[in-house]
Amino acid sequence: MPRRRTTYAAAVLATLVPLVSGLLVEPPRAAVAAVGATQHRVAVSLTAVSGRVRLNRHAGISGTVTDVGTGQPLPRVRVTLQLRSRHGWATPPGATGLTGPGGRFAMSAPTYFYGRHSFRVLVSAQTNGRDAVVVPAASPVRSVNVPVPYPAAGRAGARRLSGSRFDPCTPIPYRINYAGAPRNARHLVTVALAKARAASGLTFVYAGSYSGVPFSGRHNNGLPARGIGFAWATSRQVSGLASGAVGFGGGGWAVNDQQITSGVVIDRTYHFHKGWTGPNSIGGLLLHELGHALGLEHVKDRHQVMYPLDVGAPSGNYNRGDISALQRIGLDAGCL
Repeated sequence: MPRRRTTYAAAVLATLVPLVSGLLVEPPRAAVAAVGATQHRVAVSLTAVSGRVRLNRHAGISGTVTDVGTGQPLPRVRVTLQLRSRHGWATPPGATGLTGPGGRFAMSAPTYFYGRHSFRVLVSAQTNGRDAVVVPAASPVRSVNVPVPYPAAGRAGARRLSGSRFDPCTPIPYRINYAGAPRNARHLVTVALAKARAASGLTFVYAGSYSGVPFSGRHNNGLPARGIGFAWATSRQVSGLASGAVGFGGGGWAVNDQQITSGVVIDRTYHFHKGWTGPNSIGGLLLHELGHALGLEHVKDRHQVMYPLDVGAPSGNYNRGDISALQRIGLDAGCL
């Protein structure tokens, strides 16, 4: 009988003042310019993306910012790629650039996560020289379709969420405690995060090593100050591993509905199977506990990675219910 996985470690909700992400998801207020400054009313063109595009395949898009009154292109104008979410337009990390000398810009369509994504390029209110201001404008809306490249099993409705999530418009740092970890620990974590990004659109950034052990009861409960902590430990360090669980994952501090910290800890004494498929595989367990750390809970559909018993993910990846849940805590859900 496969060893069971741990239940979700509930997030601690703090009644603190909400954090401000600093990322604008709607056109900002007009930029301050000198009295009598020239106003540039602009038009923003944007090329389309045809057909389906494979995950992470480059799909270039480009356009031009032009002064409507003069017909002249405008250089050095700030442009921002935005995605349509369930709660308005969202600005993913690293989606801002400047027009070149001919008023042109070039970007990549959002092909780094599954789904049909509608997007636009926004010109926000900004100064353009000492005596000019650019009036906000947006390009036509385009779309790109990134299909799931494997037969995802189970039901899309097989999903449960904890109620808190990370801000998908801010990079999420992660740290690894290498004490007692396998030699390929960073590779395992990187691959697991890549699979979660493909389903959610979340951006993860490696922030280095640390000495904490999540859910150990020590300072900050062994979690990093921000982001996700990963560690390999024993039941002496984490009491939750003493009850037959081979892994533990979940949230730490949250501010209202925004997750600030979370963690994943793996039993270093258990002999896992290598790879990502089949019962008791190290990859399958990492995906499961990472799901908890991102805000997913257990489901009854045994085809899903978030099923509580380690029966093995048939595809070595998140399945239909898992993907549906990750979409609801990712970019499709909008910025926080």
